[in-house]
Amino acid sequence: MTRAWMQTLSGRAITMAKPNAREIDPLLDLPEMLARIPRFNGAVPGGHYSVAQHSVMIADTILDDGGDADTAAVGLLHDAHEYIWGDLTTPAQDGLSEIEKELFGDSRVEAVIREAKRRADEAIYRACGVPWPPAPQQVRTVKAYDMRMLATERRQLLSPCGRRWNAAIEKAEPLKMRGRLSPWSIARSADEFRNRLGQLCPAITRKSQTMGAFRG
Repeated sequence: MTRAWMQTLSGRAITMAKPNAREIDPLLDLPEMLARIPRFNGAVPGGHYSVAQHSVMIADTILDDGGDADTAAVGLLHDAHEYIWGDLTTPAQDGLSEIEKELFGDSRVEAVIREAKRRADEAIYRACGVPWPPAPQQVRTVKAYDMRMLATERRQLLSPCGRRWNAAIEKAEPLKMRGRLSPWSIARSADEFRNRLGQLCPAITRKSQTMGAFRG
C-alpha cells in the first residue's frame, strides 16, 4: 500500500501517517514553513502573524521568566507538527467533532488528530535532538504559557468579538510582554525560529543552508 506523503518546501517527502526523523529538515523546512502558516486561520487584521513567531514568543517568555532552556525548547517546538499538518484550529477540530457526532453518533476525530500530532512531534523532536517525550512538568508549563499567550494574542491582535471564548481562555492571564505584539515578516519569523533552534537545540549539527531562494 502506498502511504500518504507530502512534499516540503525543500522538496523532501514526509510520510504523513508515520513521519520519520530522517525525513525532517529542522533548519530549512521547519522554520520556513512554520513562518508561512498563519495563526487564527489568517484572522489577524494587522498582517501575517505566523506559527513560527508565536512559538518564538513562548520560548522567549519562558526564558525571560527564569525558565530553563530545555523547557524553552519544548515551548519552541510545541506547535512544530503544524508544518506537516497545518494549523488545524481548535474551532475547526470542535466543528469536525460535532459533524461526526451528527453523522455517526460518536466522535473519534479528536483522538485521531491527537495521535497524528504526537507522531509528527516525535519525529521532529528526534530530528532536533530534543528528548522525547517531554517531561510532564515541561508539558504542563508550556501548556500554561500557550494558554496565556493565546489570551495575549486575542487582546492585542484580534478584532473585538461579541461572543465569549472558552472559559479557560477567558480566565487566562495575559503574559507580560516587552511592548505590544506586532506581526513579523515571513523572513524574520523564519530567521528568529532558526536562531532559537541554534540556541535551544544544540544537538542540531547540520550547517544552515542558503535561504535566499526561499524568502517570502
